Amino acid sequence: MNLDRVEPGDRLSAARQNLLIGQVNALSCPGTPGQSQYGTAGVAFYGPPETRLALFELIGPVSYPDLSTAPSDHFDRDPTPSAQAQRVWWYQQQTTDATYLGAAVRSYAVPDDARQETIWLPLGPRNQNGYGVGPPGVGPGDRVLCLFDRQSGRWEVVGGPPYHVACWGTLQAELDSGGSATVALWWGGGYPGLNVTAYDWLLASGTNLPNLTKVKVEYFPQDQKWWVTGAACQ
Repeated sequence: MNLDRVEPGDRLSAARQNLLIGQVNALSCPGTPGQSQYGTAGVAFYGPPETRLALFELIGPVSYPDLSTAPSDHFDRDPTPSAQAQRVWWYQQQTTDATYLGAAVRSYAVPDDARQETIWLPLGPRNQNGYGVGPPGVGPGDRVLCLFDRQSGRWEVVGGPPYHVACWGTLQAELDSGGSATVALWWGGGYPGLNVTAYDWLLASGTNLPNLTKVKVEYFPQDQKWWVTGAACQ
């Protein structure tokens, strides 16, 4: 990649300056080194600057382009959704994180001094004009896997929580209209010991589903809730 030189008398513009910034970002080393630590003594070290794959935790909602005045035949704004996030590191968070033999126990966490960064979601749903649209598959607190793309100069989400999950289950208590109840999920042909709290989406006012009713539950990331969307005939 070559960077065009600016000659005396050339008119500068935001578009040209942004092109230059994009070219520089694409050439830069992805992933600024971040501090981590090793061993129970908490020896600090810095991760290599050539990190291309990193885990991020969202600290805000996904932002989408405003489509109220967006043209349909070209882009006049960035069409890709984005979110603010912080890097997740695997490290010994404190010296007391250790086994009874004194071996360090490391875990995935966001350091207190983690830098806030913008991550982009090019794999999300788009409308017929190519603009990213909701609902989002992730929200604040969710963790996603990002790849630093040298071509775009951006951290881009390549994996994360599923956009949608559906499962069969059995009510563990009566479910009243507008209420919630525990559901034991039926997963992979058996009961894996996984229970979720699911909310009513079906019932007319004043009605209910009795305990042990077989139900269909669906998880919607935009609500961060499981909903009961189907039930066995009574």
